[in-house]
Formats: sequence, C-alpha cells, structure tokens
Amino acid sequence: AAAISFLAWAGGFLTPFLLSTETVNTVGLFSYITLLNIGLIAVLLKKRHWDVLELLTIGATYLVYAFWYAEANTRDHHTSVALLFLVIWWSLFAGLDLYRTLSASSANLLLRRLIESLNAVCIFLAIMSLTEAAFPDWTAAATLALCLAYGGLLLIVDRRSDDLRAETTHAITAMLLLVIATAIQFDDFVRVVSWSLEALALFWAGVYVRRSFLWKAALGLFGLAALTLISINNGLWYESASLFTPILTART
Repeated sequence: AAAISFLAWAGGFLTPFLLSTETVNTVGLFSYITLLNIGLIAVLLKKRHWDVLELLTIGATYLVYAFWYAEANTRDHHTSVALLFLVIWWSLFAGLDLYRTLSASSANLLLRRLIESLNAVCIFLAIMSLTEAAFPDWTAAATLALCLAYGGLLLIVDRRSDDLRAETTHAITAMLLLVIATAIQFDDFVRVVSWSLEALALFWAGVYVRRSFLWKAALGLFGLAALTLISINNGLWYESASLFTPILTART
C-alpha cells in the first residue's frame, strides 16, 4: 500500500509537467494540485505514520508553485488567484498538522517539527515573493497576517494540547514573522523602537506564562534592536555637535 501511494504521489505531481503547454492555465493547474492534496491528505488521515509522504507532498506542492511563478506574469490577474490557492494549501497542511498535534497521532515528533517548519518557510517565501512583485506596499501586511495565523494556531495548541514542542514551534514562527514584518514596514529609529516594544511584550509574556523560550527570545530581540541602533548613522550621537564652533560675543 505504501509503494502504491508513493507512486501515486510521484505520478500526480509529475502530470502537470508531462502535460504542460505554452499557455499557463493558473486556475486549472492550482485546482488540480488542490484536489491532489486533498486526496493525499485523506490517505494520510488513515495512515497516520506516513509522515514522509506528508513531507514530500508539501515540498512538491510548493515546488510546482515555484515553477509556475517562474513562468507566469505575476503582475496580472493571476496574482490574486495564486494568493488564494496559497492560502488554501497552507490551510490544508496546517490543519492536518493541527489535527495530528491535538490527537497525538504521530510518533515521530522530530519529523512533525520539520513538516511544520517546511510549511511555514515555503508559505512565507511564496507570499513574500508574490506580494513583493505585485503588491509591494502590502508585503508587511501579508507577513503580519501570516504571523496572526500562527498566533491563532499557538492559542489552539496551548489550550487543547500538552505538546510543548508544537507550542514552541508555532510561537517562534509567529515571533519571527512579526520581527520580519516590522523590518519590512519600518526603518531606522522607528524599527528599533518597534522591536524594543515587541521584545518588552515578549519578555512580559514569557514571565507571565512561565515559558523560558519567550523571555530568552525577548532578550535576543533586545540585542538585535541595540545592534540596529548602533549601526544607524548618527544613531547614538550627532556629528553636528562635534563640528559645532562657539561664537564669541562681547560677554566672552
């Protein structure tokens, strides 16, 4: 059964390449990939220990998207369609992972964390590249929305599961996305102040909920804010003050 499933996976994801034409059919391609993912997820729900198939499915899905992105014109109406399907794919994979976490149905916890990380990295890179090319002013907002999505997953896991590793993974992902969104949106002193406020909130949250990784991450973010402040031209001093020449008056 496993061999047949892996052959079906390979055949399913190779089909778009074997039947490709000069015209890019975005809706048709992404609808096919979505249906293929739904079918594979149905198999994974029955075969709970086939985590490798899930990992390969996530990788192949975003690989197909990468090939589409290289060929398509991201400045036309296909951009909104692509963004919609990216959200659908992420939701399918994140939903499956959440189900596995809440039901404690996976024995290989290390592989589960790898699957979570792969989905997070791929969706971030996909949305980042898409919005940066078509809607550059909305890149930070898209990153923040993804941050809030992982924050929602964190709350669900925290309330309904005792899986501290999954909680840590979602928390770190949300924190990194928030830091990146801040870096995209703000520059110089505003960025430093924003990071400092975020670090203060993280430190308080870590102490309040007794999660050491939160306040440790807050200290790291404080350090990043300090380094950024030092690297800013005239961040800690003003050249004009050193070049100031006193004016002599009758009193002096």
